[in-house]
Amino acid sequence: MKNSKGFIYPAAVFTAVICMLCASHSATLLTNQQTFAQQTKEFYIQQNLLQNGILHALSHI
Repeated sequence: MKNSKGFIYPAAVFTAVICMLCASHSATLLTNQQTFAQQTKEFYIQQNLLQNGILHALSHI
């Protein structure tokens, strides 16, 4: 036992690091998708308001 190299601790640390990397990657993807969905929704709302404003202005001319 005096000359044991110790395999369990490095393997556990490596596995934990891999799990953390996967979790952070998944969290980043989720936040990117939510941000994209929110920006897309705002874009379509702005386009709809712009189109309604143009139609309103044309009807008053």
